[in-house]
Amino acid sequence: LIPPGAAVESFDAFQDQLTRVVNGAVEAYSSIQTNPVGRAGEIRVLHISDMHLAPLGYQFAKQIARGFDVDFVIDTGDTTSWGTEAENVVADLFRSYDKPIVWVRGNHDSLKLQSELDEIDNVHVLDGSSVVIDGLRIYGLGHPVPPAITREISDEDFEAAARSMDERVVDDVEAMGPIDIIAVHDDRMAEEAAGLVPLVLSGHFHVQSTRVIAGTIFLRAGTTGASAFGTFETDEGIPLSAEVLYFEPGTPPRLIA
Repeated sequence: LIPPGAAVESFDAFQDQLTRVVNGAVEAYSSIQTNPVGRAGEIRVLHISDMHLAPLGYQFAKQIARGFDVDFVIDTGDTTSWGTEAENVVADLFRSYDKPIVWVRGNHDSLKLQSELDEIDNVHVLDGSSVVIDGLRIYGLGHPVPPAITREISDEDFEAAARSMDERVVDDVEAMGPIDIIAVHDDRMAEEAAGLVPLVLSGHFHVQSTRVIAGTIFLRAGTTGASAFGTFETDEGIPLSAEVLYFEPGTPPRLIA
């Protein structure tokens, strides 16, 4: 049995430890003499994904945003785990951020959550649309597979559904003019846009990775909620992960770190 209050005490201890770790990382990173960033007024963007309702994940993201003094946040979805209306209380956490947030729907996020987030002043919900923040034009599209069938659809059909968005993404990007960043939950939705944009941000696979196709950088953020892929519960073997992206201001801004 867990004694009354023990869970809260454990969470507070983890939160304190998380604060020390993030602050230490910021101090170490900023003190490296060969650090190529921090000298030219770069635009700093925090990329998070696959939070799956993890409270420590939200605290981690806030600490990173504050410690690295980011200008805004891009969240590539799976904010919730089952797409139920009860999970939409997570919208309150978005309201507590003091930075702009760009958000795209993952396959575990409901359209109802999307609508609620779209009502929050600091949140920019993208679903076949774009927004310009600090000179960066970001295009985003929600995932085509809804939470109701996510747990039933085969891997093959899921991949096919994601890839079916390729043509839509390419058409939108070409119609909108120069796009600096594509944000999607599953990067297979945007592989055909390789060569058309400098950068594609995504999540879904719960593994952080980088690849380059036709000159386009594809970055997967892993899971900011440290979620096990099969259960969407935190797992001590899975790291909390996020990315801080540095862009050199210009026309267009250029990713430098």
